[in-house]
Amino acid sequence: MGVTAVRDCAGDISLSVLQWRKEIQEGKRVGPRIFTSGPKLEGKKSIWPGDLEIATPAELQQALDSLQKLKVDFVKITDNTLEPQLFLQSIREARKRGWKVTGHIPVALTL
Repeated sequence: MGVTAVRDCAGDISLSVLQWRKEIQEGKRVGPRIFTSGPKLEGKKSIWPGDLEIATPAELQQALDSLQKLKVDFVKITDNTLEPQLFLQSIREARKRGWKVTGHIPVALTL
């Protein structure tokens, strides 16, 4: 027995993780099944490298389109610079596309 699956919730190496996932699926690399969000959604001037920075509904759609092309398994949204209402819209729009969503809830929003 060993590790059979891992969940990657985005980071500055998300494109490498997507490549590893592809290589594992194709039998070119040995490894666990990888579930990944790819780059995470964040507002402008994110503090994290590799984020998809959005500030408008149009930029949100472009970011989701790019995640769809990457064939991510779910969407991760963080709240360091993302406006609370765009955070909520990001959840709705990602779910419309069939993704589960994970993230950090902005302090300005209540449960």
